[in-house]
Amino acid sequence: MFNDASIIRNTQWNIKMRERKLIDKGISNKVVDQPVSTRTAQEAADSIGC
Repeated sequence: MFNDASIIRNTQWNIKMRERKLIDKGISNKVVDQPVSTRTAQEAADSIGC
């Protein structure tokens, strides 16, 4: 069973892996964990105030 600490560690690991894949492809972006859903482009834009 997952607890909050294991979910946070797993999320942090996923963020680091996605950043590494971007770097490996020559893309220097930072992956950010948003506190709200950003599954769509509209949700992502709304979350950062666009």
